[in-house]
Amino acid sequence: MKWLLVQSKGITLIVKCFGVVIACLLISNHAYSQQETADTISEPIFFLALDGYLRYATTEATSLTSPALDHNQLNLGWFSAGASHAWGRAGVSGKLAFGPRAQQFYDDGGINGNIREAFAYFNLTAKIRLNAGLFPAFYGYEADDPYDNALYSNSWTYTLAPACPAGIQLEIILNEEWSLMLGRYNEVFSRFNPNRASVYGGYINYTKGDNNFVLSTLIGTTTRERKIFALDLTANYALSERTEIGTELVYQPFRNAGEDWARYYSAGLYLTHDLNDKYQLALRGELLDDTDGFNFAPGSSVVNGTIALSRIFGAMKVFGEVRFDGANQAVLSGGEDEVLAGLIGFAYLL
Repeated sequence: MKWLLVQSKGITLIVKCFGVVIACLLISNHAYSQQETADTISEPIFFLALDGYLRYATTEATSLTSPALDHNQLNLGWFSAGASHAWGRAGVSGKLAFGPRAQQFYDDGGINGNIREAFAYFNLTAKIRLNAGLFPAFYGYEADDPYDNALYSNSWTYTLAPACPAGIQLEIILNEEWSLMLGRYNEVFSRFNPNRASVYGGYINYTKGDNNFVLSTLIGTTTRERKIFALDLTANYALSERTEIGTELVYQPFRNAGEDWARYYSAGLYLTHDLNDKYQLALRGELLDDTDGFNFAPGSSVVNGTIALSRIFGAMKVFGEVRFDGANQAVLSGGEDEVLAGLIGFAYLL
C-alpha cells in the first residue's frame, strides 16, 4: 500500500509538472501571437519516449553499464517527456525522465533527479548562441535516447562520463565545417557542487558531409574536491552509404584531495551497417583501464564486446543484443570478473 501511495504521488507530481510546462508554453505562445513582429513564431514541439527490455545474464547482478538492475524479467528503461518552444531569437527546452535508466544516469535526489534538461537560449547573432540552464552531456559517441542508439545497452564510456552539466554555454559557428562551444558549469558529475567550485569546458567540432570529429575537454574541481582534466575525442566516418565506423577515446587525469595526479582512460570502437531501411547491425568494442582508481580498484581493466540487430516498426525500434564484459579482477557488479548477457529491448519515440 505504501508503494502504491508513493507511485500515486509520483504520478500526480508528473502531471503537475507537465501541466505547468504546457501552461507556460501556451501562455507564452498566446502572448507573442498578439504582437506584431517580424520574428517567426514556431509552434511548441513535444517529445515522448518509452523503452523497456528483458535481460538475462550469467550472473543475476548486472554490470554498471546495464540500463537497470533487474534480471530475467520485463523491465522499464524509462518514460521520458518534454517540450521545446522557440520564438524569434530565443527559445526554451525541457525534458523529464522517470524509471531505472533515469535513476542511473540523472539521479541527484528528489525531483532534480528526474530532470534530463532544462535550459533557455538566445541567438546573439546568426552564428553565436548563448545557453543557460541544465544541459544534456555535450560530448560522447552515444545518445541518451535508446531510439537514437544503434545498441540498446550503454557503453562504459557513456556510463562513467560526466552527464549533468549545469551552467552557461556559448556556441559559435565559425564556418560551414567548424564550430566551437565554451562553457562554465556548477558541476558535471551531479546537478550542483556544494563546494561552489567551477568546471570549465567545451569542444571544437568539424563536420563535413556524413563525417564528424569532436575534441572535448573539461577542467576544474568537482564534488569531494576532486580535480579533473578530461579529454574526449569522438569521431565517425562513413565508409559507404550503409556502413559507418566510429570511435571514442577518453583520457582523464584526476587528483583527489591531498593526492597526486592519477590516470584513467578508455577506448571504444563502433561499427554500424544498415542492412536495408528497416534493419541495422551494430558492433561495439571497448577497453577501459582504471590505472589509479577513478571508479574501481587501482589497476582494474575491463574489456567489452556487444553485437546488436535492430528492426524499426514505424515509431518503434526493437533490439536483439548479446554482450560480454570481462575484467582482470572481480570489478563487475556482484563481484564477478566475467559477465555474458543477452537482451531484447524496445524503444518507442514520438
